[in-house]
Amino acid sequence: MDLSNFASVSCSKFYVQKNKNDMPIPYVPKNLRDSNLSGYSSSEEEEEIEIGKGAGDHILAFESESEEERAMIDKDIVVSDSDMDSDYSNIEEEEPIRPPKKKTKKQTATYNWTEDDLPMHLLLPPEVPQVENIKMPLEYFTKFFSFDLMQKIVDQTNLYCTQVTGSSLDLDNFEFTSFLTIVLTMGIIKLPAILDYWSIHTRIPQVADAMPARRFKKIRRFLHFADNSQITEETKDRFYKIRPLINKIKANCRQFQLENQYSIDETMVPYKGTFAGNLRQYIKNKPHKWGFKLFVRAGVSGFIYDFIPYQGTHTFDELRDTPN
Repeated sequence: MDLSNFASVSCSKFYVQKNKNDMPIPYVPKNLRDSNLSGYSSSEEEEEIEIGKGAGDHILAFESESEEERAMIDKDIVVSDSDMDSDYSNIEEEEPIRPPKKKTKKQTATYNWTEDDLPMHLLLPPEVPQVENIKMPLEYFTKFFSFDLMQKIVDQTNLYCTQVTGSSLDLDNFEFTSFLTIVLTMGIIKLPAILDYWSIHTRIPQVADAMPARRFKKIRRFLHFADNSQITEETKDRFYKIRPLINKIKANCRQFQLENQYSIDETMVPYKGTFAGNLRQYIKNKPHKWGFKLFVRAGVSGFIYDFIPYQGTHTFDELRDTPN
């Protein structure tokens, strides 16, 4: 029996692993069934025997009259499940190699500046509608800080000076107007100390010529807006000492022609001192983060028609007490 051709066929090529549900029967080459194989029958009475059912592999075997020849064939042909698995375990699907991602730099815009003259239409001022009856700044100021309010401040200042010292300050409207002029000038021209405005090296004529420094400091010492003798234990208004000033300015704001659209929001009156207690608020999203907080009702033009200063739980008490 010549088994050279049969032995030259490898098991991995001869038996191909298939799916369990669709497993065809292997084909037996014709040369293995020639008559020169004396140990095999030349007739077509070969029977296919299914072995290795545990792994689902089908191996073809032929019945032989000789047990010795059958053992030799089984030694060369029969392949165990572990051998079949080991032949195909090394075959894995390799993932495609992807090229590394290139780091892209952020592109920054570059500008080439050239010196040139601007067109004339950009230099001309825009057309502004003609406004009739333009008034002086003092007239606009007195619409809010009216003369009757000044007179009330003068009266309360003289009263407070009399209550404290026993004599009047003898303040009048003209001198109080000069005092206001100095205060507004100090807000524009800022110096480290009050006396610097009267100093020889840092003297400001708009301040020093209007009033002596000693008189200015005395008025500032006794400046008052309300009568302290009217304060009782039941008074919960923390702005009582300036309540007449607030109410009069609010009334003057309401006298102007109203608009059709309004916005109610918070605004800050800048103040970084330490004498206001918890009336001084902090709002991080405001341009001036520290100061007195006001609830304002403003129009589209930005004009403020009404405001309420914040004072904690008693902020809106004046609205509750106001009749409908």
